[in-house]
Amino acid sequence: MPRSTNKHQFIEDEEARNETLRKGKKCLIKKMSELTKFGDVDACFVMYDKEGGPPTVWPSTAEAHRLIEKYYESKRQRVNAMQNYAVFLEKRVAEMKKEFEIQKEKYMRNLMMKNLYDVNAISEITCKETLSAMRDMLVREQKVMNALIKEKEASSSTSTSSKPNGV
Repeated sequence: MPRSTNKHQFIEDEEARNETLRKGKKCLIKKMSELTKFGDVDACFVMYDKEGGPPTVWPSTAEAHRLIEKYYESKRQRVNAMQNYAVFLEKRVAEMKKEFEIQKEKYMRNLMMKNLYDVNAISEITCKETLSAMRDMLVREQKVMNALIKEKEASSSTSTSSKPNGV
């Protein structure tokens, strides 16, 4: 048998309206109690009066504060987890960029070595980006070589100056 539909309308008589509110509040509190007992869940109920009086709180004010704080803490943890995931993704992107640069440099080295031994290999190099990357890599290699030469010269000059003059 289908449920009957209740027509909700404003109750004109204030005393009857307050009695209906009191019964409804009592019913809601009973349902919350059943939900927490049989459903094995934490729940609280806070209802503010229209006139601004003290709120109706179930099961107790302290328990309601505890549950509301627990709710906000779980919300903060979810936000932190999302932020941690965003940080993780940023780090992963940075790692992938670094790996890409390493692979690109390996490719350029292989291409240069191939070019040294095969005269026709230069025809494969057509892209400006490839040529500029090769130039940059050669400049870096040149700087490293110059630094090594200067270091070798500096170490040889200090070793010759430390010898006594008559020897």
